Amino acid sequence: MSTPSAGSYPLSRPTGVCAASGRSLAVGERYVAVLVEMPESDAMVRQDFSLDAWEGGARPAAPGRVFATWRSVMPEPTAPKKLLVMSDDELLDLFEQLSESTDQKKLAFRYVLALLLVRRKLLRYSGVRGRGPGSKMLVSRKPTAPGAEMPTLEVVDPGLDEETLSGAMQQIGELMGIEATPMVADSVEPKPAGEVPAGGGA
Repeated sequence: MSTPSAGSYPLSRPTGVCAASGRSLAVGERYVAVLVEMPESDAMVRQDFSLDAWEGGARPAAPGRVFATWRSVMPEPTAPKKLLVMSDDELLDLFEQLSESTDQKKLAFRYVLALLLVRRKLLRYSGVRGRGPGSKMLVSRKPTAPGAEMPTLEVVDPGLDEETLSGAMQQIGELMGIEATPMVADSVEPKPAGEVPAGGGA
């Protein structure tokens, strides 16, 4: 399966309608947002499901496949864009949801999301193990208490070229309400294997 192009991710607000029932989702109602992968193309579409429908087993219709999900709350129709962001917990849950996947698209999505979470200071960057595609960026969550040790998490580098990485960061950032800046190297500069610091900071 190919890695994502700059146009792979939809930029859309909540649809306001449950994809399973067609019912309008009420302001303040919790729902499940789903990125749906379409096998015949590199594009994905977004669908929203009421919590009852999702927990009752409703899923995107074939041939669409669930790529990623997150739970959110339906905002006011006139809510400013800054109120449509995903919460920190939602972003971290989505990051961890993708941790076991070996699918190339999901690896690329998780890598870009990790870079954005480092930017947002929800993850701390501590170095790189290896070089080039397949190397592993090392990150950890912020400590839950002063002096607490947090486990190191490995994020596989899918080998995206600079243009694709920049485009994906911009689009995923807009989709999830994360500010994305064009350049990554100034705050996340890969270190050669053997130079991974013991601590780490964003």
